[in-house]
Amino acid sequence: MDTILDLDLNAEVWNRYQYTSKDTDNTRITERFRSFPPGSGCKEIEYWIKRRFGPKPKQIYQKTLPIKKADICYYNQLMAQEQVDYDKEGLPARQTIRAWTAEFPEGYEIDLKINPCDDGSAPWCEWVLLQNGHECCCSDTECRIPQKITMGHNGKTFNITITEN
Repeated sequence: MDTILDLDLNAEVWNRYQYTSKDTDNTRITERFRSFPPGSGCKEIEYWIKRRFGPKPKQIYQKTLPIKKADICYYNQLMAQEQVDYDKEGLPARQTIRAWTAEFPEGYEIDLKINPCDDGSAPWCEWVLLQNGHECCCSDTECRIPQKITMGHNGKTFNITITEN
């Protein structure tokens, strides 16, 4: 005999898949599950959601980040050097030298940062993905400003293309 359980899908599980239904208020939905043994956890519920509604739709965001061609050339040349005299160049030696920001929905933003080295070596650049001001992830360090970058977080993909202006 099948066990019939009333299970409330909590907002976390439901929002993870961002599905809507005519009988949900976008935060909770009650479904009757057959053959779910007592004590079934979120994995079984998520499996059922995937079977019923299909895979979670991916969110892909595209952005173009315009940077002056002179800035790209200057910072790429600076990063290609072995040693840099930060005082002579008029650059800060202990904080971010330069940053550009691309803003996305839901409080996400990606910063391209040019950072100094403590020992006088050449600066380096990195991409940092932030959500509401908190760091989610960052790229590997690079010694050139790349033309494209792709980062991901919580099923969302962020693509940035650098354009020279």
